[in-house]
Amino acid sequence: MEFSLGPAVSGKTYAALVVTDHKNGQAHIMKAVPAHSIPEGTKTFTDWQATCADEGKKVKITGSLSFEASGLKQAEVETATRAALAFALDVKPSLIEVTATQARRLESDTRRLATSWSVKYAVQVAESKGVAVQKAITNIKTNPTEFRGRLEAAVNDLPSTTGEQKIISKFTIASPESDATTRSGGADGVVADGTTSQWLSSAVVVLVAFIGSM
Repeated sequence: MEFSLGPAVSGKTYAALVVTDHKNGQAHIMKAVPAHSIPEGTKTFTDWQATCADEGKKVKITGSLSFEASGLKQAEVETATRAALAFALDVKPSLIEVTATQARRLESDTRRLATSWSVKYAVQVAESKGVAVQKAITNIKTNPTEFRGRLEAAVNDLPSTTGEQKIISKFTIASPESDATTRSGGADGVVADGTTSQWLSSAVVVLVAFIGSM
């Protein structure tokens, strides 16, 4: 849905609604917007807030991954993992919760202390996005090389690094689990994830307000 409002000027306001169905048939209607008065002391317009059409239907996807690396702190592991997951799952970093824990072990071949990290994550997205997120995690599990490289790059991009190249090894990721949740506040006819909501899926609607003297 697209709309355009011009600045208020003298004259009448007209609204036009143009609809195209799945057979490319078109129809339109144009009417004058009735004048209205606003009581003195009240706000001209109600504050507008963006609302996702899928706000009432969300899914929480949880899982875990592990890897080994040296010279990292918990906060650094969590920051890098969140960044790598956000890119791989195509979601905002703010939608991903991560918690990292560590266990030190002595590697007999190098006699160096390497840190084994276990990271639990939770991603909460719209239900329509959940399938894509689960598929992306499954792809990481099937072919982990690309994600391991991205995680390694995220670790080395941390501002706290001293210039020494960090290496990620023994990376594994578990299969994801999902838990559907429901929240109130959904709104019909609102654009979600760049596509129109279901009741507009078979039509393209363009709303144009013409303001000016006729």
